[in-house]
Amino acid sequence: MTIRIAWGTGAGPTEMAAYDAALADANLHNYNLVSVSSVIPADADVEVVGTAPDLGSAGNRLTVVQAHANAAGRELRDWTFTGETTRTVSTDAAAGEYAAAVVVATYGRSEPIH
Repeated sequence: MTIRIAWGTGAGPTEMAAYDAALADANLHNYNLVSVSSVIPADADVEVVGTAPDLGSAGNRLTVVQAHANAAGRELRDWTFTGETTRTVSTDAAAGEYAAAVVVATYGRSEPIH
C-alpha cells in the first residue's frame, strides 16, 4: 500500500467552505474521506506528494489520516520510530472569511461506496 502525504490551504465564507477549499488545493475534495487513527501498516510505502494524484472516481470512499491539533499516541507504543518528518501548512483569511489548512495522509486508492 502507498500512503501519500498531501496538503492544501483555502479560505471561504464558512468553516466548511474553507475546509473544502483546502481539500481542493490538495486535490482531495471529490472523495468521501474516512478518517482512521495514525497507525501505518508495516509494509506501507510513504510518498510526500504535496498535491494528491488521481486516486479514483469522485464520490468514492478514501481512507485518510488528517492532521489536527492533539497529542500523538506514540508514547503508548513500544516501537522504534525512524525516518520522521513533519509537514505543517498555514494560511491567513481576509476579514469576514474563514481559513483552513490540511495535511492528509491517504491510504491507497479510493473505493466505491456500496
